[in-house]
Formats: sequence, structure tokens, C-alpha cells
Amino acid sequence: MSYNGDYQHKDECGALFVNAKKKDEKHPDYRGSAKIGGELMDVSAWIRTPKSGGQDYLSIAFREWKGKQP
Repeated sequence: MSYNGDYQHKDECGALFVNAKKKDEKHPDYRGSAKIGGELMDVSAWIRTPKSGGQDYLSIAFREWKGKQP
């Protein structure tokens, strides 16, 4: 996970990193954290390719932070 207690996100900001632990296609390509409305959130992102063609995009999910709170 990206948050190690040494860095404090500014509100409405976050960071994503390549998921080095990805072992399955369902696992996110990127993992990280963000601070939204003063609350730390877990962020996951997957690289998606539209079936109809076109440009790849990131599908992003936010969840309540389950790690150690700062």
C-alpha cells in the first residue's frame, strides 16, 4: 500500500502506484490512497480498453481506508 505513515495527503489529493502484488486480472493495476473530505480513502484503478475500440481509460474505485490511520 502506498501510505506508510510518513506522508500526509492534502485534502482532495492522492497518489496511485503500480500494484506489484497483482496476480489476477480482477486485481487492480494501480493502488493508492487519497484524502477526500478530510477522510483517508483506499483507491484502486484498472486499465480498461473499450470493446468498441478507442482510447484506453482508468476505471477507479474509492473505499473506506482499512489500513492504519495516521
